Amino acid sequence: MSSVDPILSATFQLCTQPKIDVIVTLTSTSLTCIAAPSCKSNTPKLPVIFLDDIVGCCILKSSRKDESAAYLKVVSYPKRKKFLTRKSLRRKVQHVFKAQSALSYQDNENVVHKWHLVISNLLDNVPVNSSTDLTTLKEVKKRHFLILINPFGGRGKAKQIFYEEAEPILKECNVSYDVVLTERANHAKEMMLSLDIKKYYGIITVSGDGLIHEVFNGLMKRPDWRDAVSIPFGSLPGGSSNALCCSINYTAGEDYFREVIASVSTYIIARHRKERMSLAKVDTKSNSFFSHLSVTWGLVADIDIESERLRLMGGARFSVTAVARLISDLSVHDQLCLNMTLNITKPHLSFMNLFAFDTPKQRGYGFLSVSWGIFADVDIESERFRSLGGARITIGGLVRLFNLRKYRGRLSFLPADDYSPKNGIWRTSSTSELNRGTYDRPAVPRSISVVGTKCTNLNAMARGDGVGDDLPPLTPPVDAIVSPDMQPSESSYNLIRVQNQTDGAGGSEGASKQMASSKVSTPLLPPLTEAVPKEWVTVEDDFITVIAGFLSHLDGNLMISPKAKLHNDQFNLVFIRSSQISKARLVSLFMNNMEDGSFLNDAHVESVMVKAFRLEPLCENGILTVDGERIEYGPVQAQFLPGIASVMAKTVE
Repeated sequence: MSSVDPILSATFQLCTQPKIDVIVTLTSTSLTCIAAPSCKSNTPKLPVIFLDDIVGCCILKSSRKDESAAYLKVVSYPKRKKFLTRKSLRRKVQHVFKAQSALSYQDNENVVHKWHLVISNLLDNVPVNSSTDLTTLKEVKKRHFLILINPFGGRGKAKQIFYEEAEPILKECNVSYDVVLTERANHAKEMMLSLDIKKYYGIITVSGDGLIHEVFNGLMKRPDWRDAVSIPFGSLPGGSSNALCCSINYTAGEDYFREVIASVSTYIIARHRKERMSLAKVDTKSNSFFSHLSVTWGLVADIDIESERLRLMGGARFSVTAVARLISDLSVHDQLCLNMTLNITKPHLSFMNLFAFDTPKQRGYGFLSVSWGIFADVDIESERFRSLGGARITIGGLVRLFNLRKYRGRLSFLPADDYSPKNGIWRTSSTSELNRGTYDRPAVPRSISVVGTKCTNLNAMARGDGVGDDLPPLTPPVDAIVSPDMQPSESSYNLIRVQNQTDGAGGSEGASKQMASSKVSTPLLPPLTEAVPKEWVTVEDDFITVIAGFLSHLDGNLMISPKAKLHNDQFNLVFIRSSQISKARLVSLFMNNMEDGSFLNDAHVESVMVKAFRLEPLCENGILTVDGERIEYGPVQAQFLPGIASVMAKTVE
């Protein structure tokens, strides 16, 4: 049955100035109006309302007791091009249709009720077409949300953003909600541990990425974590960093620039689909976390932390563009909030991947990133400028760029595909070796061996199911592929294949003990006390930054992975070595090439898709962040948890 076949057709009066009699036709994709035969020939342009733009409809009654007409109000948010720019905005449009063909109100109300019922079911993704028996349709159940607002995030405007921008849209939708203001750090995490998840259809945060990190880590620590983390999750921008909002908008083909971020986010939540989203598990010396965003070290971590002092300036704190750009960054982000709120009106949910991470003391979970180096430093150290909002990142970033630090570290990773260093070059770690030249090495093959266990499918392995018996032969060890006249001394190469010191029973037993102590299986990660498997690649060098992220954005002004989807099962591991880039080139990249992700194409920036990684800082002082939140400084490792969470999103078909 074609989507253009009419489901309903009737004559209404369109309540405009002047009022016009129209024939309205409803299909599964649009609501179309044409002038009735009784209308004059010079009637104004009549609307075509697309179902994808509609957020809700309701039945109205005249306040005049003697009037028999019934009314149907349809509220939509169509996309319109912004004047003299390539950007687009969504703005509220409402149409009121008057049914007056019958003599009694009840008969007219019955007509309007049928239209309301069909439109509501279409918005709820119920398949309805011209052959559907409309008497079988049921009233759509109202969805109930828990809305968490962090009143201290960013410039402290999250509460204002919700009540002034998001709530008016939610009132047009078929939803109800409970609102909770968080009172302190980890308040949301504590709430998630005891939350009655059966009471709610979904959870929505109005905050930056920190509150999202708390929610996921609280849900993942519950005994029923599998059910808890599958509850639909939505995000409205209320902090200085809104990476998940920007990534969802980018995936949906919507704009995410700061002028529109709030309203666009509201729209997406109101019209959401259920999208698969990854988390990643990150291990440190003392703990484990789950991350939704990123792990950063070096430049990115510097900017992230140092700009905290400027938090009150909102999202501009993460901008590393020219000072002139600050003026535009300080505009309100209403459009993203609109898109995310509108996504609530349709139950289209997407699965979202998380990641698990381990430190020596703890395990946690993330959704965004792990960072080390300048970005992490600036992000944390700029907390003192939190009152400046987003501009804290800009100021902190420029200061750190001109006072550049180097970070000695060892980065190991499991490539998702065949891997070759950029330009096919393996560089030496010492200046003397670098001056003598570089050595070409063959690509490192994709690894499918994990801590002494053989598997045929990495995705299955990451889920903890599916173990095979056949394993392709490994490539020769490093010594076998080095030219005889170029034999390296110990640790003389930055890029090496690390020999597995835990092969055999010892390695398997260590991994088994680790998995037994955790609710969440992470078979790609050996214990932090053991060496990484021999199929991993290791780079030891002085770094400017290391970022591991799997969403498209770390902020509206920083695209880290242009091809990323919410349900990725790989990290985009990005690192910059201090020996390969000048300060002037670095400043140029951050001022001109961060917003669209084009900096990834620069010869000085290395980017590789990985299934898991380990980062070992070899310098005493530094900052590590997961999802923009500071964690203990020391070794950290992470792997994906594919499709473990679900998020309210709207993807491009």
